[in-house]
Amino acid sequence: MLALLVYAFIYSNTKVVLREYDVASAELPAAFSGLRLAVVSDTHGKFDRRTLDAVFDADPDIILLTGDIIDDAAQIQDAADFAGALADRAPTYFVTGNHEWATDAAREFISKLSLLGVHVMDGRAEYFEKDGGRIVIAGLPDPTAHGDNPSPAAVLENTKDDFVLLLSHRPYEPDHFAEFGTDLIVSGHVHGGMVRLPGLGGIIGPGREFLPKLDGSRAYKGANGSTLIVSRGLAGVKFYDTQFHFPRLFNPREVVVITLTKG
Repeated sequence: MLALLVYAFIYSNTKVVLREYDVASAELPAAFSGLRLAVVSDTHGKFDRRTLDAVFDADPDIILLTGDIIDDAAQIQDAADFAGALADRAPTYFVTGNHEWATDAAREFISKLSLLGVHVMDGRAEYFEKDGGRIVIAGLPDPTAHGDNPSPAAVLENTKDDFVLLLSHRPYEPDHFAEFGTDLIVSGHVHGGMVRLPGLGGIIGPGREFLPKLDGSRAYKGANGSTLIVSRGLAGVKFYDTQFHFPRLFNPREVVVITLTKG
């Protein structure tokens, strides 16, 4: 048993796996069928070659960074180098998480990413076009974001006639934004529940809650046809204001790969 726990600890905190999902939508333009999205979430200042290799192996058309990329200002340059390498590979889109805003350096980080060509999507929506078709990519800032942040209604205004991909660091039920016509929501934040057990899934949420509901165990389907995908992330959960991260167990670090299909 001890050997199993040691192996699971090492595997969960060093290995990076690709977790693949297929999402079909009648709203998707035919030109986008087969489009591949790579999701990188919750790195918490940990940038390693394994993660880059996993993303590159996925051969994505679009890369999505769903927040908590940094934990403190000292990580900004390493994070920018990491994000720049991703942006050189494919169009890259980013929304902030709670840890960016906890650093008090979120705006500096945002500015640096923008200079590298990363699309910072906090409170914004824009079209992504391909072969005569288009989809909407939109993003919500974390609720802890500083300043006057636009509401989801303002961000998603006039998007109901398009396929809408929404980035939100914190996961919400897939029908939460149904009135705005969201088709796919991509999130992180929960870290897969940190420790995962068969039959139970994730055990501990980022707010120290027991058995978090949206822990990335599967694709979550809404009654209106929307889908929520929650990345289990790439690091442990930071313990309050310390540099200690709770380790993962039976829960390997992951890059999520989503293939969109018309259907």
